[in-house]
Amino acid sequence: MTLATVHTKSNVLDNRNPLLYFFIVIALILLGILIEVSGFLISILGLLALILLFISSNSKESLTIIETGTIKITEDSFVFNQNEIIYFNQVRHIVLSSEDYQGRPLHHRNSITEGSYSSGTDNYIELITKENQEIKKQFLLISERQMYALSTFLSEFIINDMFKNVRNVKQLTNILPEHFRKMDRSRKYIAELIKKGKLNKTEGLLIMNYSSYEEAQELKKHYL
Repeated sequence: MTLATVHTKSNVLDNRNPLLYFFIVIALILLGILIEVSGFLISILGLLALILLFISSNSKESLTIIETGTIKITEDSFVFNQNEIIYFNQVRHIVLSSEDYQGRPLHHRNSITEGSYSSGTDNYIELITKENQEIKKQFLLISERQMYALSTFLSEFIINDMFKNVRNVKQLTNILPEHFRKMDRSRKYIAELIKKGKLNKTEGLLIMNYSSYEEAQELKKHYL
């Protein structure tokens, strides 16, 4: 699997804050009053600002996206920009945030209207190797399907114990998506962590993503 790494910056009129356009309307009205512009012209200016707000709130994030390279994930390593290889067994610290994708609906507390869509760049991976090399990359996910594929792809390597040197196992279990945690092979991996003392029973059962008290009791009997 190959992902594009990116750098982003907000454009001047950022649609993640539509209140900006509301204040522009108020400012135009006040300006019109001060310079004695006709009410008709003020109305036209206000209407144009409202149209701009509507277009903005029903569009993608107002971001400039600059592609900076690639991340390739192979069967045993991360390859950055086709030449820097970090093997899974070299990693002692890993954090993955991968819940954003192009077209994801955005819901902002400060929005007047809803309907804007994410550009899919609010994702990052952070690694520290045994040699204390630190890597942090922001990356792009182009679809919800790719988002699920990435987390599932990495999860298979995790439950097959490919990240042997990550001591904080919660960093690994945090990567497992909800649907994956319900799978038998995933629950066996979590049960093994409990038996080794790397997770307590309560934590392990929560990570197994049970749906009811009765299911939790069944999980205890079957896996613990």
